[in-house]
Amino acid sequence: MSNDRPSVPALLRAHAEQCDDCATQPLPLDGLARVLGTEQPIAAPPALSLRVLAAARPLLAVNAANAYRRRLIAGVALSIAPLPLLVFFNLYLLRAAYELLIEWLPVAFVAWVVIGYAAALLLICALVYASLPLLIARARARAVAPLESGAYA
Repeated sequence: MSNDRPSVPALLRAHAEQCDDCATQPLPLDGLARVLGTEQPIAAPPALSLRVLAAARPLLAVNAANAYRRRLIAGVALSIAPLPLLVFFNLYLLRAAYELLIEWLPVAFVAWVVIGYAAALLLICALVYASLPLLIARARARAVAPLESGAYA
């Protein structure tokens, strides 16, 4: 890193030479430079980040819980929103298929096909919506795991 810029004391001296207020009340730059030159920089204690994380952990947990709640509500709402459309579309499709197939096939066979399709569709929807709590619990466990393990320390 190159040091092409003038130092702060040099800049202050240049300003003091041009400024009337600073010329009447000179700055003790030499004394300050001497004191600051003898001081050693203060290093942060090694456990500072651990103490800060321990103090912030409850607040981080509250923020994570709030973010989780918002994501949960949004996810459930988005998963339930298309359900009525799916149900009405499939009812229309089943009714149209029944009306079309009844012309060429026996009523019992058509009813068996339509009821089988409806049962399979119901089973698929039930499995998808039953898996939501499992997926939500898995996502929550992944979101909370870094906070509990101290991965941010």
